[in-house]
Amino acid sequence: MPPLANLFAWWDANPDFVNVNDLGLVSQWNDRSGNARHMKQPTGSKKPQWKANLSGSPTRAGIKGDGLDDHLESIFNLDPPCSFYAVGRSLETSGARGMISDKSSAREIVTDSGTSSNLKLLGTNSVIAPTLNSWFIMGWATAPGFTRSKLDSEAVGDVASGSSAPLGGLMLFTRGTAPTYAFYGDILEVLLYNVQHTAEEMAAVHSALNARNGVY
Repeated sequence: MPPLANLFAWWDANPDFVNVNDLGLVSQWNDRSGNARHMKQPTGSKKPQWKANLSGSPTRAGIKGDGLDDHLESIFNLDPPCSFYAVGRSLETSGARGMISDKSSAREIVTDSGTSSNLKLLGTNSVIAPTLNSWFIMGWATAPGFTRSKLDSEAVGDVASGSSAPLGGLMLFTRGTAPTYAFYGDILEVLLYNVQHTAEEMAAVHSALNARNGVY
């Protein structure tokens, strides 16, 4: 289990926490933390696909975004300082796609895809650069003026800028409401904390997520 202290929300693609129809389309991704911060999509054509066994991850369920207009959204806000963690992979070969964002699209975690994905946090360039089409665990811990980032087993990197703006109406699989920025790829789980984690705390979350998902 990942650390539970200060856990704001946790979306896990285990079937116990995902509401799907007969076609496997996701209407609600339930918050495993017990805080009832669920992600929803009422429109059938915009629902991402739940997969019991994703390619390259035979023992793990996940949710796939089609890169067109699939996304999930919420009505809650999260003010920095905060920490984000995501387990997934980007399948996009071109363009800037949003993995996590708020409805303004001014603050997002974006994959700028090419031979590799250069990830940006809340509009700020990050040191993270995972390989395209490979599973990764990504983490960011941000506060006004300072952000930490971590990819897989690599050391924590520091960026001398960070966000003070609240995230209003958090969304998954998209960069704001623009469908041209929808995320094409898979997400296994996402965790949010309402504190900025230290490097040691980030390493502990990564270790727990790797034990659950076998990424590295």
